[in-house]
Amino acid sequence: MRCDVKTWKRWLDYILKKKSSLCIQKLALYHSTGQCLATTRDFTVDHQIIMNIQSLFRRPSECCPESLSLHGVTYVIKSITSSQIIAFNGNRYLIVTHSKSIVICMIVKSRHKSEEASQYLSRIVQHLIKQNH
Repeated sequence: MRCDVKTWKRWLDYILKKKSSLCIQKLALYHSTGQCLATTRDFTVDHQIIMNIQSLFRRPSECCPESLSLHGVTYVIKSITSSQIIAFNGNRYLIVTHSKSIVICMIVKSRHKSEEASQYLSRIVQHLIKQNH
């Protein structure tokens, strides 16, 4: 697994090409160990939060909490699958998607674009998986 900063910055830039059309406010890419690979300005996620979020993917959905907190903001979990969490806080959607070794956190500021953004991230993750990430 390459942790080359330039590589992950390119991935960040590639995903952000849809910033306007998907109403992406913030984006971060993390290694499954919690190491930050690339992030938009002012959007870091604590190592322990990344680890806690990853543990949610391994739990049966009926055993998952109803909410999660990020930067002091509580998000109500709307849906959770083995590869993606979608949560809402009244203003913004938090979408977290993961591959084998990469966790992508995205804040979307539009309810209408949240589903499209989650599908877009799923496609990105499928591509990462094909590249053995």
